[in-house]
Amino acid sequence: MTTIQAAGTAEVLAVLGHGDEAVTRTAEVIARLAGGEVRPLRLAADLSPERAAKQVIRALNQPGTVTGVLSGDEMSRPVWQPVAQQSAKPIVLVPAGTRRLPRRIRRVLLPLDGTARSAAAVAQAAERFARGGVELVVLHVFDAKTVPRFWDQHAHAGQAWEQEFLARYCALPGARLELRSGAAAEHVAKVAGTEQADMIALAWSQRLVPGRAAAVRRTVLDAEVPVMLVPMPADLPTFGPATPRDALMGSSHDHICRSRRPATAGPRRSSTTSRAARPRSATTSCCSPSARPPAPAEVVARGSRSAGGTRRA
Repeated sequence: MTTIQAAGTAEVLAVLGHGDEAVTRTAEVIARLAGGEVRPLRLAADLSPERAAKQVIRALNQPGTVTGVLSGDEMSRPVWQPVAQQSAKPIVLVPAGTRRLPRRIRRVLLPLDGTARSAAAVAQAAERFARGGVELVVLHVFDAKTVPRFWDQHAHAGQAWEQEFLARYCALPGARLELRSGAAAEHVAKVAGTEQADMIALAWSQRLVPGRAAAVRRTVLDAEVPVMLVPMPADLPTFGPATPRDALMGSSHDHICRSRRPATAGPRRSSTTSRAARPRSATTSCCSPSARPPAPAEVVARGSRSAGGTRRA
């Protein structure tokens, strides 16, 4: 995303025309976090979806605009879907099922698939959230093919894996890891509800063809909180040092992965970059530290029941 210049003001685009109250309030919360302001864009009622989408994209491309907030309901899909697929900047969709709009963003769910590209895409957004005092809950979902090697070993091996996962993909103070087994599409919205997250931030390929972006489709459909979609371009560098910028959400091109090594996907319970920095919520792991973990087949069969959940006290 465009870097906010010192002499400029960060602008959050609020696209109005449907679900205006929820869109405006969400934009205000994000602008407050960014230290910027809301720029409303009201779409004329007689605009075709194609022309409306082009108008939104032009507005997003303006210097200083860091993100756009749109209604994410089915009625607005002809507008938000092409915007999401073509925008070089993150957009935030406010689902029709949104039941609570936060006065401020306290907790963000950050699904990561264990690849350098997805971590790089959301790295700058995650860093900005962390600097604003937002708690980051990293969600990783594994299946029968990605069950880690440590799974049939003692629990301490899992703890080491979890710490390494965060160190590679979300090395920010206080970030913690939640793990599930199965399909990511089945878990993102559910974990966001369990964790009482105020927002979900998803890296995605901007491709909605059949067989692609299943987690994005399902999350936008099921989520009860705003969903930030962060573009993950195909030419995103995979390795190299991070180059943080002072922006709300950085373009995927502006940030490359902290990791220089390929990662193994999928651990088993909550972890933090620093145990002392663990949030006030209590964690129940999918496997008791004193018990031998179940076999991978058993874990996958049990789905989300085998993964630990963390709830706010």
